[in-house]
Amino acid sequence: MSEALHRRTALGLGAAATILYLVTAPAIPNLDWLGYLKLLPHNFAAGHLLYMPALRALTRLVGDGLRAGRLYDALLGGTGVVLTYSIARRLLAAWDDEAAWLGAAFAAGGLLLSYGYWSEANDVEAYAAAMVALLATVRMALSFAPHPSVGRAAATGALLGVAVLAHLSHVLLSLFVVHYLWRHARGRRWLPPLVALAVGGALSLGLYA
Repeated sequence: MSEALHRRTALGLGAAATILYLVTAPAIPNLDWLGYLKLLPHNFAAGHLLYMPALRALTRLVGDGLRAGRLYDALLGGTGVVLTYSIARRLLAAWDDEAAWLGAAFAAGGLLLSYGYWSEANDVEAYAAAMVALLATVRMALSFAPHPSVGRAAATGALLGVAVLAHLSHVLLSLFVVHYLWRHARGRRWLPPLVALAVGGALSLGLYA
């Protein structure tokens, strides 16, 4: 399988997901949206600091908070499907290429159609952004294993910080990051996890403080 085919499959599934989430948006917004609407002037929502600034910026651009929020979450939903394809492909690298392609497509398609993910991506919710931030952190961490470097550890830490800002519960993701970077580091194995925690902690704690 060529890289172009993998890329087309991932982007095709992501685009299909975004369109699906946009056209299946519920007629009546969920109650969370009413809370976000109330918080828009304050630009703050405890537990997921990044969501309100992004929603507020998109609302100014689009002109309507509900449409902006649904567009934002649908795009995030599609992005999460693309990231899931990439993660699954990396995890299935030991399989032959066709099997890895099918497995990655099945994993991404399963996420695309899962009720929990679908219901968060087709309405105004903070959890689509939180999911994408988590997936991006995992994908970056997986790229560390074949090419360990302090730079990749720092990038993983930066995404970890973004994930914590997307949702405070993602602080638990630091356990995975520390273990994975330590396990795949070369030489001073303590250094990559320390760099990741330092970068992620500075980013997230600085804004939460």
